[in-house]
Amino acid sequence: MIKCFPVKLYKVIHWTDKANYKKSQLIRYKEKKKAKFSLILLYFLFSCVIPVFDFSTHNTTISRTFERDEAVLGESITVTVSFTNNEAYDLRGFYYSEQIPEGLSVETQSVKINGSDILNHIAESDSTGNVYSGYIPYRWILEFPSLFEENNRLSTGANLVIIYTISASQGGIFNFDEFNWVGYYETAPEGERAAFGHSDDADKKTISFIATGPCISVSPTSLSNSAAEGSSPPDQTFNVWNSGVGTLNYSISVDENWLSCNPASGTSTGEQDAITLSYSTSSLSSGEYTAAITVSDAGASNSPQTIPVSLIVLTVSQKDEMEGGSPCFIATAAFGSSMDYHVKVLCGFRDKRLQSSRIGRGLVNIYYKLSPPVAKHLRRHRTARVAVRYALIPITAAAYLALYVHPLILLFGFFCLLLGSILCYRRFQRSRA
Repeated sequence: MIKCFPVKLYKVIHWTDKANYKKSQLIRYKEKKKAKFSLILLYFLFSCVIPVFDFSTHNTTISRTFERDEAVLGESITVTVSFTNNEAYDLRGFYYSEQIPEGLSVETQSVKINGSDILNHIAESDSTGNVYSGYIPYRWILEFPSLFEENNRLSTGANLVIIYTISASQGGIFNFDEFNWVGYYETAPEGERAAFGHSDDADKKTISFIATGPCISVSPTSLSNSAAEGSSPPDQTFNVWNSGVGTLNYSISVDENWLSCNPASGTSTGEQDAITLSYSTSSLSSGEYTAAITVSDAGASNSPQTIPVSLIVLTVSQKDEMEGGSPCFIATAAFGSSMDYHVKVLCGFRDKRLQSSRIGRGLVNIYYKLSPPVAKHLRRHRTARVAVRYALIPITAAAYLALYVHPLILLFGFFCLLLGSILCYRRFQRSRA
């Protein structure tokens, strides 16, 4: 037994060293993989949040060219976007996006792949300032993931050309900044399928539209109001002025008899004229109404200009529920007062975010119709008020972030939270091993 002891001891030591070596190699592999993942995620965050350099995750080429840098009001400038897929895989779910300066109108002329028209593409825009202040996001979508039912794949070597025109309603200088694209390589190796890219500083462009005669400008560009049945809302004002040259001789008309403007005509050589908009809605029943104000001058290059007007007529009970004039019925009932900070945040989100889009206004109108009975129930039952109050706290927090925090900061915070969650999960898994 004495002779066998060194052999057994050697085997034990050898086995222990081998196990320790494998364990150390496994730890090194995990740490290396963790560092690689963190670097990739940080690089993605940096490229999304601070897009200073031209970047593309794959072998693609993209360009945006303008027909000219300057045009007269009433004319348009053609913009051509060209994208080529140089990868060995088909690119699916492609969409192109850019920020169009506020004050410009966009008309899509054509979307083609290898010279063939794509008729089932989707061209859409968002609300002003949704991403960057003073800009409107526009998107041209070829396919919606994950089914890609439109079947507009970009095969190897395929060339996509998007042509659209821009025009202005008043003279000025407009700065074009970044543009982006996103896609998905469905058959590429795992980890190489997500694709995106963005422009660099060299792609920025400044164009101008020049007024050679009178030009109609109005502010604000839309109006909204509300009143109870049997009454009329307070008067509102809007401004009309000449942003071109010479003298603007304008006239104002409305398409509904419950609206009137005073004065109904005027002249401007650049000064702003205040126009009073009066409502006569005592005969209207509850519901949603729309109208249009038209400002015209035959000698103006952008005549006519239209101001849409939206009106909501509430029932007397709905109006009574509006403490302090705040139509956040449920929040007011839950928190006890329209002066509560939570109610103010929710009302601000309604006015600045929801009211700025057609879908948002529709949701607000549905809320007006359904919420008064709920608010009455909450006023009578303390337990229900407390439950709704706690339920509204995270919604209020989300509304506050949407109102006062820049979307890019929210994106950065989301990915930091995601990264932290992944790291915590990995540490938990390691502790269990």
